[in-house]
Amino acid sequence: MAWTEENIAPLIHSILNPGEEILTIYQSGTTDSLYICVLWNTIYYKVFRISNHPSTSSYKQPTFYDFHGEFYMKGAIRNYLYQEGSWYVLTKQGYYLLQFFQKAWDAKQDIFASWHKGRLQVRLLIEEEEASCLVHYRFPDNQAREVERLLASGLLTATYLSRSSLKIRISRFVAPYIEVIGHSQLYRKKPSKSMLQWEKYQSQLIELQRTYRLVEDRPPSTFVEKWLSLLQTYLCSAIVTYWKEMIKDVEWQEKEKVELPKNRAKQTDPIKDKWKKNIAKRHKRQVGQLLGDDDLEKLKQLKSELEE
Repeated sequence: MAWTEENIAPLIHSILNPGEEILTIYQSGTTDSLYICVLWNTIYYKVFRISNHPSTSSYKQPTFYDFHGEFYMKGAIRNYLYQEGSWYVLTKQGYYLLQFFQKAWDAKQDIFASWHKGRLQVRLLIEEEEASCLVHYRFPDNQAREVERLLASGLLTATYLSRSSLKIRISRFVAPYIEVIGHSQLYRKKPSKSMLQWEKYQSQLIELQRTYRLVEDRPPSTFVEKWLSLLQTYLCSAIVTYWKEMIKDVEWQEKEKVELPKNRAKQTDPIKDKWKKNIAKRHKRQVGQLLGDDDLEKLKQLKSELEE
């Protein structure tokens, strides 16, 4: 049986318990797969899928294959919804994370994730046009763990870029779920400092690196810009031609190289200098032994008078 949004909705409504409701049902844009989100008391949710093939994305919730008839499908979905331990709870932190991802999606900013030593690392890439650079931000570990939980529950989806890296996207459940939580005013109090907000991402996220790109000159687009560009080219060419004509007949003389006398440093022999110092010291010591201090002072005074 080919299941569609129109014929699966009444079947699910017929097996819901009090307090449960369908948030939304949507069909994949590339396949016939259906995705359904059921709420219980607004804050709890379950996501499941109806398809004819296994999922190739990061989706981890149950898949009910559409080649089964209504009787089997009704019983399988009822058993899944009645399993109390399989309900996910949307925490306040998760609610603000969904808002963060929604605003990043609206601003066309990409969010990537990869596994490092068994932990999920989430990165936000922001393109700053004024600085002509791409800024890489990393989510704190506690926020990355919440992102991993939202991925596992089906509210966030991801496509694998490689075995260990993926690009995160929001599912079509996010926008209506944010609206439902907003109307219920479950989380009407202001968020704590640890909860991510799009307006404060620069202070809340960890900046890793900046990748700058070369700014290329934009080609002229208007008539005036093209005319000015041609005029600039013509003037530069005319100036170059003028100076070529001016210096064409000038005879150039090579400058004679003048060699300056080289100051040759006086070579010294450290051994000979040390020997002379030792001789002078010994001579002074021997003279001091022959004459007294008074006689030496008189001789020095006499020497100075004779020199004058």
